[in-house]
Amino acid sequence: MADTKTKRSGDYDGKREHVHGYSGMTSVYNRHCHGYMDVSGPSMYRDGTHYHEVAGATTYDDGHYHNYRAKTGPAVNMGNGYHTHYYYYETSYEDGHRHNAKGYMMPAYYGDYYHDDHYHDGPGYDNPDVYGPYEAKKEEEI
Repeated sequence: MADTKTKRSGDYDGKREHVHGYSGMTSVYNRHCHGYMDVSGPSMYRDGTHYHEVAGATTYDDGHYHNYRAKTGPAVNMGNGYHTHYYYYETSYEDGHRHNAKGYMMPAYYGDYYHDDHYHDGPGYDNPDVYGPYEAKKEEEI
């Protein structure tokens, strides 16, 4: 059986590098919302797992757009070598208001590179009220 911990192309310091796509619609305010679609930053490792930064701008709707910047939650195991991340952010304040957005990122493949303890799939990782040390941060806090 091959050693699954062997460094591969795309690895950094023995850790698997990757990004995730994400897209969706913000919350509604005053009868409008905004779309967003982007790719996360590269994986950042901490406390036996990893997370990603999400940053960008929404679509231009109702005469304005919003910027956003936040960190995802930790890796969530999806089985068969795939994982995802939950994200939540509030947009910048424009035209007298903010929006928020939340969801799960597109899956990325890890294979059997990490043991199961790399992932977090217990209650709370899909709830920003109990996000723990990976709480999403507003743009001005990062």
